[in-house]
Amino acid sequence: MRCQTLLTPEEASRFLRLSIESIYDLLYQGELEGKKVDRGWMIERSHLESLLDTWGEREELPD
Repeated sequence: MRCQTLLTPEEASRFLRLSIESIYDLLYQGELEGKKVDRGWMIERSHLESLLDTWGEREELPD
């Protein structure tokens, strides 16, 4: 079972409501902290929440 605090880029894109390309751009630019694991990335949920705090409140979008 995977730790609930670690997210894949796909999960992070849903959490932040951004495209997967935007998530990878943020990772490569160093604006979003993540860890390379094997061939992929893992991102701590707390890093996503911190990023949201720096951006301020975003308007909720319908599901």
